Amino acid sequence: MNKAITDGLVLMPPPFANGLNLWSSGDGTPGSATYDGAANAAFVPADQDFGGCLELLKTDATQKLRYMGETPIQPGLYLRITARVKVVSGNLPTVRIAAWAGGAGGVQVTGLVTTGPEVALAAYGTIYTVSAIVGTGSRGGVNMPWGLTPLYGHFGLDLTGPNGGVVRIDDIEIEDITSAFLRTMMDWVDVRDYGAVGDGVTDNRAAFEAADDAAAGREVLVPAGNYYVASSLTLDSEVRFEGKLTMPTAARLTLTKNFTLPAYIDAFGGDEMQGLRKGLQALFNFSDHDSLDMGGRRIEITEPIDVQAAVDNVSSYSNRRVLRNGQLDLIAGPAWDNEVATSQASYSTANQNQLTGVVNVANIPVGSLVTGVGVGREGFQWFGRANVDRKALWPKWTPPPEMRERHPELPLSVEGGSPKNPLGPRALYLFRDGVDTGYRLHGTLEPWSIGTDASSGCIRMFNESVIDLYQRCPVGTAAQVLPHIADQAPKG
Repeated sequence: MNKAITDGLVLMPPPFANGLNLWSSGDGTPGSATYDGAANAAFVPADQDFGGCLELLKTDATQKLRYMGETPIQPGLYLRITARVKVVSGNLPTVRIAAWAGGAGGVQVTGLVTTGPEVALAAYGTIYTVSAIVGTGSRGGVNMPWGLTPLYGHFGLDLTGPNGGVVRIDDIEIEDITSAFLRTMMDWVDVRDYGAVGDGVTDNRAAFEAADDAAAGREVLVPAGNYYVASSLTLDSEVRFEGKLTMPTAARLTLTKNFTLPAYIDAFGGDEMQGLRKGLQALFNFSDHDSLDMGGRRIEITEPIDVQAAVDNVSSYSNRRVLRNGQLDLIAGPAWDNEVATSQASYSTANQNQLTGVVNVANIPVGSLVTGVGVGREGFQWFGRANVDRKALWPKWTPPPEMRERHPELPLSVEGGSPKNPLGPRALYLFRDGVDTGYRLHGTLEPWSIGTDASSGCIRMFNESVIDLYQRCPVGTAAQVLPHIADQAPKG
């Protein structure tokens, strides 16, 4: 790729024969002094080695030579500046390619490398070639990586070292060598060509967005390195990760073209847990996808994933979100240990999401799963040790004979899922020594009864609580039903 050909960019400075008024002894900016009429500069029309050239007497600690024209700098563009120099007489100086970086409004862009490698001029009459490469990306061989802020440069050279030397300088050349860094027929764009730096510190969001915009249907390549992105980023191109991303917890990564869990795992350096967190975060934030494809992978989950922390900007959904085509394998460990706090509180159906009068509320961690139960009323209470020997999904309810004697209006049975089934969506059956105790942990049709003595002996729970318990308790789980708290209160 050659921008001078494809885009018609003018890169090559004019020869010295066109006039020394085009060459500055300062930074090359408008109004800076030129070598036109300067006592220490002259155009030599017929040097035996160079033909037309500039003869310059070094009189300053850093003798500058800058082209007054603005050589454009574009994303993905790499320029090589080359000069041929020889010493005619006097002290032997050192030479280097040098530049001034200009941004919007003609303001200097500071904090950049603006000089190339130095070459010592060690002999008279010997031709020394000095060169340096400038470009937007921090690539191997680039002497002056400038990023995306500079829009142009004033290029030339510096003479350093002792004063008094007379040097002759051939016409300075600026050429597009982008093809040295990019494939001739490339189907990708490299984020480094748009200013990305994989040092784990620099914010690369603007560089990634610029590469994504330039891709135009090609793939975006994230090469080896640790690329920090400080805020949410959406990439509309296919992305290939050889390096990894680092992002704050709240920052979202949306990969619209390859929205798969393997892509997110690659994005975060092979970290399956972090890839899953970030994939879920994007899934719950309207990524134009209703599911996250796990690519057939089995992910080992070593600790709970706090989805609310990852998706703290959304509280409700109108469409279901799905994880598909994979498995989640929970790995036992201390991170899964429960912290249990028992308390008493008041509950009202008028405000189903709030408990009032909570005893020892300071001891209950924020984010705790709150469960409440309705227990057997007087004469129907049971406590002791048992095991969960059976579990049922949308259980069928068959009232025991003694209950039908008390309530002959009850049906013989009610199918699971019926709005008249008092067991709700789940039931866990308590057995002792292999014998059914007749007592259950189940859901309810009467959430207002939770926290009261209302059942016929079973443990009644909120439906969402018994669903959670059903998932947590495998068959064989030991259970202990404690005596009623009120029964243990001092009598008086």
